This record gives sequence, structure tokens and C-alpha cells, in this order.
Amino acid sequence: MPAPYKETVVRPMATMVLSLFVAGCTTVRVPHSDSTPPTIRLGTIGLDDDVLVTSASDDVELEVDRFARFTVIATAEDRNGGVANVSLFHSQTVYCPGRSSHGDGYRDNPATGIVGTTVPVTRAVAKAITMPDIIEDARSAWCEDLSSIEFTFRGIAQNFHDGRADSARITVNYYLE
Repeated sequence: MPAPYKETVVRPMATMVLSLFVAGCTTVRVPHSDSTPPTIRLGTIGLDDDVLVTSASDDVELEVDRFARFTVIATAEDRNGGVANVSLFHSQTVYCPGRSSHGDGYRDNPATGIVGTTVPVTRAVAKAITMPDIIEDARSAWCEDLSSIEFTFRGIAQNFHDGRADSARITVNYYLE
């Protein structure tokens, strides 16, 4: 029997949100070497069915309605040697009959540090999505007959010794209702 919704999604999401508030509070000294990669969590907040993925997860696909407002958060942690950077890569594709528009972007939250300096154990970065605004922008700019919008998100964590972890992807789709 699958675990209840609150155990599989709500509790992990609460943990991820809490980690945003303590990001940078716990520190560690950058060691001379660190052979273990950082961990990465990527999740949504604000959807009816929020999700949380890691580097060990399968990719996830969700569908939202035109009123959706949500945030995607990438959180990295490395208790052995600190997090050098966490990045949130995102793409958005707007589909209209006979044409489409695609855009990529990223946000990151780098730290500076060298061997022996104190750095954060956890870092986070977020992107807010407001579907009513995105739909209105697409329709008013070039696509009155909008048919769908697809967002893809991926998180990457890096430590100070080239250790890296990539999250599974979260794809969020909007289809004209």
C-alpha cells in the first residue's frame, strides 16, 4: 500500500522549505579533499500535488491549470565540505498552432571559498511561476491561439572539489482548457 500523501510529499516539502530558512546557517571548513558529491533536492511548492525529486529519482511530469502559482526550489547540501554552488536550470516552451517559442535560463547561488575557509553546508535557489501572467504575456505578445506551455526544471549541486549531483527533471505542463 502506498504511503499517505502527507508522508510522501508534504513532509519532504516542509523539510525543503525549512532548509531554505537555515541555508547558510550551518557551516563547515573546506577540506583538502572531498570525494563525496553533494546532494540535490528539487521540488515544487504551491501546487495541489507538489513533488520532490533527487538525483536518485525518476523524472516527474505534472499538469497545471491556468490559475497555478508555484515555486520551484533547488536545495544542495554537502556536510563533508560545503556547497560551492546550486543551480536551477529552467526552460519554457510556448506552443501555438503552427509555431512555438522556446527559452532557457538558470539561476544559481554560488559561494566563495578555498581550503580552510568556512562555507555553508546548504544553499538554495528558487524560481516563482505565475501561470496567469505567463499566459497573458504569450497571448498579448504573439500567440492569441495558445495551445500549451511546457516548463522543464533541473537542479545541479557542486562542492569545492568538483563533486557534482544532478537532480531528476520536473516537467510542468499547461494545456488550453
